[in-house]
Amino acid sequence: MKSILLLLIFLFNGFGINAQIINTTNLSALKTINGITFNPDELKKSKASVFIFLSPECPLCQKYTLSIKEIEKEYKEKGVAFYYVFPGTYYSKKIINRFLIKYGLKSTAFLDPDLKVTKSFAALITPEVFLLNQKHELVYSGKIDNWYEDIGKRRTVITEHYLTDALDDQQKGNEVKIKKTQAVGCFIQ
Repeated sequence: MKSILLLLIFLFNGFGINAQIINTTNLSALKTINGITFNPDELKKSKASVFIFLSPECPLCQKYTLSIKEIEKEYKEKGVAFYYVFPGTYYSKKIINRFLIKYGLKSTAFLDPDLKVTKSFAALITPEVFLLNQKHELVYSGKIDNWYEDIGKRRTVITEHYLTDALDDQQKGNEVKIKKTQAVGCFIQ
């Protein structure tokens, strides 16, 4: 009997019945790089929202900027909002702005100096992505793709497109098949 109950709990959790809902009140703590406070009601205007945690000096964040721009270009047209979150106080606004300009990243960039939002998402790595549906349920978190399996272990051919697959599933109204992967990159301090 115990094993049947444990199996049912595992299955229900595995199929997203207990989807994690992100506490959007913490998002109101976010301020853009220009000092404008974020209104969490903005999330309701999009079919989905992608939060990308970045660090200007992280080599993998720099290398992933082209992929980020391509994904944004394709999915913004489909009603998906993209947001960059820069956790901590290590980088100045000037350094973050220089990073955004150098790599042509144009979505809204937020500062999270007290790591309140970073903790809400349980973000540990940059780059790390979090996909929320319109109900603020976390439907995917982790890597953008499998270009990097580990630090220093880069594939020549990307075979898994985790974020775009999750976005496609979500856009079609299907359950996201892969809900979580382990992000690879620089630790958030």
